[in-house]
Amino acid sequence: MENNEEILKKLEGLISKTDSLKGELNELKKIISTEPAPPVKEEIKPSPKQVIFPTPIKEVVPPGHEPMVKPPVQPPVMVQPPAPKSQPLPVQPMAPPPKKAQDNRVEKYIGENLINKIGIAVLVIGIGFFVKYAIDKQWINETARVLIGVLCGLALIGVAYKMRKRYKAFSSVLIGGGISVLYFTFTLAYREYELISQPVAFIIMILVTAFTVFLSLSFDRKEIAIIAIIGGFASPLLLSTGTGNYIVLFTYLLILNIGMLVLAYFKHWKIVNLVCFFGTLIFYGSWLGVNVLTRHKDPYLGAFIFASCFYAVFFIMNIINSFREEKKSGVFEIIILVSNTFFYYLAGMLILQRVSSYDLQGIFTACMAVFHLAASYLLFRNKKVDNVFAYLMIGFALSFISLFAPVQLHGNFITAFWAAEVALLFWMSQVSNIKMLKYFSAGIMVIVCCWLINDWYTIYVANYILYPTTNALPVIFNKGFFTALFSTASVFVTMKLIDREEAGTTIMGIPRNIYRSLHLGLFVILLYVTLNVELKYQLNHYFDQGAIRQIVGYSYNALFFLCLLYYLKKYALQGFVVAFSILCLLITLGYPMASHFSNIILRDAYLESDSPIGYFMYHYLNIVLVTSILFFVYSIIKTKSGIHSVLMNIYYWFMAFIFIFMATSELDHIAVISFYDPDSCTCIIFNNTIRIGYPVLWGIASFIIMIIGMNKKIRMLRIISLSVFFITLVKLFTYDIVNISAAGKIIAFILLGILLLTISFLYQKLKKILFEEHDKPEEDHEINQPLN
Repeated sequence: MENNEEILKKLEGLISKTDSLKGELNELKKIISTEPAPPVKEEIKPSPKQVIFPTPIKEVVPPGHEPMVKPPVQPPVMVQPPAPKSQPLPVQPMAPPPKKAQDNRVEKYIGENLINKIGIAVLVIGIGFFVKYAIDKQWINETARVLIGVLCGLALIGVAYKMRKRYKAFSSVLIGGGISVLYFTFTLAYREYELISQPVAFIIMILVTAFTVFLSLSFDRKEIAIIAIIGGFASPLLLSTGTGNYIVLFTYLLILNIGMLVLAYFKHWKIVNLVCFFGTLIFYGSWLGVNVLTRHKDPYLGAFIFASCFYAVFFIMNIINSFREEKKSGVFEIIILVSNTFFYYLAGMLILQRVSSYDLQGIFTACMAVFHLAASYLLFRNKKVDNVFAYLMIGFALSFISLFAPVQLHGNFITAFWAAEVALLFWMSQVSNIKMLKYFSAGIMVIVCCWLINDWYTIYVANYILYPTTNALPVIFNKGFFTALFSTASVFVTMKLIDREEAGTTIMGIPRNIYRSLHLGLFVILLYVTLNVELKYQLNHYFDQGAIRQIVGYSYNALFFLCLLYYLKKYALQGFVVAFSILCLLITLGYPMASHFSNIILRDAYLESDSPIGYFMYHYLNIVLVTSILFFVYSIIKTKSGIHSVLMNIYYWFMAFIFIFMATSELDHIAVISFYDPDSCTCIIFNNTIRIGYPVLWGIASFIIMIIGMNKKIRMLRIISLSVFFITLVKLFTYDIVNISAAGKIIAFILLGILLLTISFLYQKLKKILFEEHDKPEEDHEINQPLN
């Protein structure tokens, strides 16, 4: 038996050693083996060097025959694992071009584009220096000088013509230099040497311009056409003597524009249209501002006729291009069309204003509306024209219809027109899918704000400060109010158009919700300032007392932000709700800090003078507004945080202070009005009110707060009540008891005593509810719910 037990023990030891050996072999396998190769479909035959691990065999050894020595363990043979299946190399991103290639591009740009422009400029300057030197040396007379200039210009053009097939860019630059030499040569022949008369010089300039247009067609280069335009516009300046005829000048510009626009139509050169438009705008605008509106040198009728002609030319050319191309309009076309309409309307209104008849301005605005309505109808009927133009015509028509009323009311039409363009361009961007128009809309918005600031100053501030008794503006129905209100409405319409954008998109790189919030903020600011400026102007004009202006202004602020907070609670982001809630609370603080003193002034004015009592009674409206704000903000905090939150506990103290202050101030008013005697000092009334009335009033207020706190199970209200009681008692025993009448002492002490006893009784009666439940909050489904 003992041998059998020894044999079993040895057998168990041998088995445990075998298991430990097996574990060591497994660990060795893990060390030798690398990462598992990817699965291979083909069977890989083991190589001769493959590691063969002997598997230990558990065999049962008869008792008495177990080996005394461990069997030798065969060492594993190190073999090379099979090579994993080759993986495709990852595609490397294209490396940036070497520095040498970049240098080649720079070198190519300088050699092909920059040097030739610099070279032609230097050449022209060199020719000028040579001519000047020859003139100084008296080598050539005036006629020879002109001939040399003409020959040099033609030589440059001839060389360019020979090189036009192989060197298009270089030949275009040479032509530009040659044309420039011709323009300046004939200018010198007329102005300096007087070799030719002005009509002859003007005809020659026209021929040079026509020749340049011919060259642009031959070379098929729009750069040459631009040179022709610049030369054509420069010719009147070069030949002008300051006494020219505006009819000849603008007839020439009309012919030049028509020719250039026809060229642009056939060659599809949109840049030509743009250069012609802004060149004409500079010429006509400077002439209108100096000779017509300032010096009154030229007639208004002629200015209006030529403005209409220029407007018609560019309007028709844009429509014709849309007919021909049968594709969506680009940014250039829309810019020209919008700018053309605006500047024509501006010029027409300025001219008609000098005629001193606002009725003509209204008629002109109505005619513009009818014209664009008719144009939109014709464009919608033609399917070849891009609908963007038709929608733009409708937008213009609506803008002019909306401007008719403020124009008839002597409104500031410039600001109103730009304000209409803000919403119109944003809408056009959505219709035409041209994102660039949104940038123009935002840019014009900045212009509108700047113009509004200027209008507010010139209309309201100047009228009040410079002319306080004359030029009074009618209430509401005045140009300043209508212009600002129209601009505010434009921002509101733009904000509604932003709502039509898809959620999650960006507008000019700004997320849609943030862009809308920016417009909402701008809308609020413009609306507030518009109403506030109008109200202050009218108050300053109709009321001499600053106190009544103060309390009416306070009513406006309280009512405006109360309505705004009501709107934002439903439709705006939570951040706006919080911000304006804080702002509304700051407005309520303005009652004890500012409005209260105006109430005192109006009260004393009623008692001591002939001031109407209605001025003083008006302040009760402010009390209603302050109370409404406090309870509305209370509902917001209750909905968001709950009636037992830390924020609400702080707000309880704020509400208690405002309500007790308003009640105390009303007690002062009632006491003064009730016991006022012209022959006695009101300080006696105040002294009795402070010593007797205040403790009674504060005691009643603390009692009411205690009842509410017990009924609603709000511990903080009970603390506030006890605090008010404590302050009342301290005041009563330290200040009021001195020099107080016997009746006053009796009333104050008895009433406060009754209130204190009543509160004590309520505490005793409700102690189980108040203390054993530890002021458990009510399960209100509104608590911790998000704002609507």
